[in-house]
Formats: sequence, C-alpha cells, structure tokens
Amino acid sequence: MSLASPGSLHASSRSSIEISPELKPRDLNVLLKDVERKGSKEVFLYAKEGRVFVTSSHDDIVNSRPERSDKMLSLIKKALEKTSHSTNINDVFLDIRKFAKALKPGKHDAGVRKENDYVAVGARQLSGLLAHKHDPLAQEQRAERQQIIEHALQGSLKGFHAICSIDAKLDEGDDRGPLLDKTRAIGNEVAMALVEGFLSHDPNCGKHELAMFRMSFFDDKALQSPLRDLLRDKCSHRLRDDIYEAFNQGLQEMIGNVSTDGKRIASENPSDAPLRTLRLDDRKMRFADLAGTGAHGSVCIYRSTSEPAFSMAVKSPINPEDDSIEVLNRCRSELQLHLQAQGIGHENVVEVMGVLRRGMQLHIAMEDCSLGTLDGFLTKRLSGAVKREDLEAEDYRLVVLTLARDVLAGMHHLHESSVVLHLDMKPQNVFIGIDGKAKVGDYDRSMKGGDVSSTIRNVPDTPQYVSPALVAKVSVYREAINQINKQEAAALRKTTDKVERKKIIKQAHEDRDQVSDKLEMSQADDAYAVGVTLFEILYGVNPFLVEGLGTETVDKVAKFANASESKRRRMLFEDHPLPDALREDEAAIQDLLMKLLAPDANERASVAEALALPLFADEELGSDEARALIRRVGRSK
Repeated sequence: MSLASPGSLHASSRSSIEISPELKPRDLNVLLKDVERKGSKEVFLYAKEGRVFVTSSHDDIVNSRPERSDKMLSLIKKALEKTSHSTNINDVFLDIRKFAKALKPGKHDAGVRKENDYVAVGARQLSGLLAHKHDPLAQEQRAERQQIIEHALQGSLKGFHAICSIDAKLDEGDDRGPLLDKTRAIGNEVAMALVEGFLSHDPNCGKHELAMFRMSFFDDKALQSPLRDLLRDKCSHRLRDDIYEAFNQGLQEMIGNVSTDGKRIASENPSDAPLRTLRLDDRKMRFADLAGTGAHGSVCIYRSTSEPAFSMAVKSPINPEDDSIEVLNRCRSELQLHLQAQGIGHENVVEVMGVLRRGMQLHIAMEDCSLGTLDGFLTKRLSGAVKREDLEAEDYRLVVLTLARDVLAGMHHLHESSVVLHLDMKPQNVFIGIDGKAKVGDYDRSMKGGDVSSTIRNVPDTPQYVSPALVAKVSVYREAINQINKQEAAALRKTTDKVERKKIIKQAHEDRDQVSDKLEMSQADDAYAVGVTLFEILYGVNPFLVEGLGTETVDKVAKFANASESKRRRMLFEDHPLPDALREDEAAIQDLLMKLLAPDANERASVAEALALPLFADEELGSDEARALIRRVGRSK
C-alpha cells in the first residue's frame, strides 16, 4: 500500500512506500529509479505507528515523527521478513538475516547505516531483500550466482573436456572406473573454486551465508541448472549420465567438507574406523569422547592434537554402515532446519560449523557442548553439587535462573527471528556449551513456520513434554487404530479361507487409512514444552512423568488439562517443593509456569512474553560470574 501513487515519485521526492506484503515490485522499482535519477545510492527505512516505510527523501522522515531506536529496528526487521516474496532458502533468506544482523544496535555493516529514527540502506541491497522472481533486480542476483559458477568451472573445463573425449573412445565393456575417479577429483576442484569465488564475491559474508550457499549444492535439483546445462554447453562430446554423476558426487563431497570459516573438514584416513581422526584445514583433530547417543545419531567430541587448543562436536548417523538415500535425506533435512534455526547466529542456539559428507552420510560439525545435556546437568552435576553443599544459595539461584533464561532466549530466537518450530523441546535437547551457556539443539522433528500442518508421527513419544491438546489427539488416534487392529485379529481367527482373509486384511487397511493422523502444531506447543523444561530446571522434577507405563503419564496430563485453575496449581506445586534458594522468587516462578502450562493454547503465554517477565530482568543472570559457576558445576564429578 502506498501513501502516494508510484507515478508521483518522479515529480516529487517527498513520497513514501509502505513495506508490506502487498508491496509490488514495480512500485519499488519506481522508487529505486528515483534514487538513481538523483544520483544517490541510499534509501531510508523508518517506522511510524507500527508501520514501516521506505523513502528516497530524508525530508519525509523529518516530517513524519517516526518511531526511534530499538522499537524502530524491531518493526523494520519484521516488516522485511513478512514482505519478502521469495521462499527460496538460498535466495532472499540470506540477505534478510544479514540485514537483520546489521540492524543490531551499535552494529554497522557494508551498505547499512543506523541512526536514531531511520536506517539508511543501499538501494540495491534493499531490492535484494524484497526480491521477486519476476523482478529484474532479482534476476541480476541470480546472474551473479551464475557468474560465480561459470568462473569456478573455467579452470577445470580443459580436464573435463579431455575426460569426455577419452570416454567417447571407450568401448562398452572397457573399465571406466579410473575415468570416473578423475571426474570426481574435478568435482572436488570445482567445489573449492566455488567456495573461494563466493567468498571473494562477498568478502563481508558471515558463517551462515557461506553455510547456506554450500547447502544449495547438496540438492541435485539445484545442480541440474545451471551446472549440468553449462557442462553440456561447454563440452563438445556427449555428457554421459555416469560422468556427470561422478562429477556431482565429487563436488558434493568436497563442498560439504568446508567449515563455516572456509576451512576444509576432511577425514584423516578414509580406511580408519569412521571419523576416528579429522582435519580442519591443516589442524589435526582426534576423537576424544562419545558425548551421547540418540534415536538417529551419536555425538562425538574431537580435539586438536596441537596448540592452540580447539574442540568441536560431530553428530553422525547412528549406523555407520547405513549408506541409504533415506539417511542422506534425513540428515540433510535436519541440517537445513538447524541452519534455518541458527539464522545469523545466537548464543543460545547450537552453532553448526560445517559438514563432512562420506557417501550418503552427512556428519554435522557443531560447536563443542561437551558439558553435556541440560538433563544430565540437572540430574547429576547440579544435584551432586547441592548434596555436597558446593553451592551457596545465591549461587544456586543464579545458575538455575540463568539456565531458564537461556532456554527462553534460544527458543525466542527460533520463533521470532528464524520462524522455526522445535517440536521436541526437553532438557535432553538443550546442551551446555563450554562457554557455560545453555543452547537449544537437536532439530530432528523441527519444522519451518509459525503454524504448521503435521502428522501424529511427528509428535514425540515423551507425553510429559507434549501439550494436552496434542496428547489427546494422539490418544484418540491410537485408540482408533488399536480398535481396528483388534477387530482384524478377531475376524482372522474365525476363518482359514485365504480369499476371506485377504478381504479382512484389505478392509482393515482401508479402515486405518480413514483414521486421520493430521494435526496442527504451533508456537504454543513449543511454549508448553518450554514450560515443562523450566519446571524441571527450577523444581528439579518433571510434574507429569509417572514411572512405569506411558499411559499413566498420558492420564496425568489429561487430568491436569481438565482440572480447574486452582486444582492445576495444587497439582503442580503442592507435591513439588521449591528449593529454599528460590523461595523469594516463588510467586514469580509459579506465575511464569502457570502461564506457560495453560492447557488452552489461546490462554498460554508465548516464549517472548515469558522472557519479558521481571523474573528474568536481573542483570546478574548471564553474567560472567553465572557462566563461571555453570562451567564449574558442569565439570564436577
């Protein structure tokens, strides 16, 4: 929506355009042409009455009495994210995150200048943020990407040409193995040239931009165009499928083996036990410890064998022998969601450093969180320190409230900045970094978006952390399936006729298909799981877990959801005493947990609202002293 007609921009510079989802590329182009006509390179973003505008004239800002400082930055960032026309994760997403990073108070980046009541941004950079697939400016961005690819290929075309020439002369039964090996090596060379080209093209790019650029080359569809067409165009001989696949494999293997700092991650000895030793550029990394094992993978810690000391964690598929496409797709999906969640980076989200691809398996290199999971920290380290009386009361308070705020801050980043649902929040999926900060990790079940459609299969088998509405839907679904299974079994016991048995099995299969497994999931479901996690941090116990059969936990969650507010309060707090160190905060803590654990999603507090409560306003939370205490407790026996 415009405050003035687009045509008036040529006649007068005192016109603004609202940044909204209704913004048309042609309106923006008119503004950008006005900027070019005046010989300027900047446009100005400002906020007024909750809306965001872009103008080519500073006079518009002076006359508008705009919002100032942090509120302005928040409004601008949200408007840009909502207005972006592209959903391609490798396209506008990177520019939005980079721009948002530049909008941090006191932060200045190339092409961005923040003042008290406006943000000046390069006109071309803004066009990239709001790129549209039909917008010539967006096409220019894609042309630049094409140029990087062509330049990377240029140095290897002669060798590729020779390979195709030799291949054309081979007979059908000749051994083509050595030729394919050479082709894979060329793919390796092109991969490194691509990364170097990307870095030289945008020397100010951050870790996330490089990571996402590399990720685009894990997708075969992205490689079909322009790489395959380009190779066919440059090679005078026929490009056979297996030659291209060998090249593609070499490129994917190498481009994945580059860290977010542009360093190569490689297996030291491919014939060694899987990932016993690694290299990070010229630095040798050796396996040090198994940090943990989950349903889909294990996490190992690697440490440098020389000074300066350095360590990182690597998550690998649970079965090193499983080389199926399903493993690759699952790892790739988790990696993409982790990168999406990480965004421009946040101290309370586990950082992805890079990825090592071996065959169909991706090994994700992450920052070292070798102080373990939050679950282990609470049940072993912290409880042990309390029993040994190693912590003063004020130190205990500082530790647990800092950890609680860390979890909220990490999830707030996922919801507000990255627009990702975690969908499996629990202490086992929060990790303590060597910097003493709690970090949200493990994105096996995560989904992109604020509200998503999913299925029963994506609901964790830990009902003590699942919102009552989802628990109820899962229970209804499973009860219906169990009833069909019982009827099928009873009918099959009554007959031995093969034709009749086939009919019974077919009917049961159709009946199961009729039972809907669809459900909606939202940030409110994450907020509930955060509430249970905070309860464990503050009270040291899960309020819904019943040892034994899982059905007893489900029944307790249902009972809690159907109880009155006063009864829910008693169920939470009467049987679970708060540690003495937190007694002064008891009213605030109970208020926080009642808001996050409200059974009705419409009445439940959001993560942002919980984080903004006065309980977490204490400046001591997250201080150097707090981090030192967490590290000390985390390293205790």
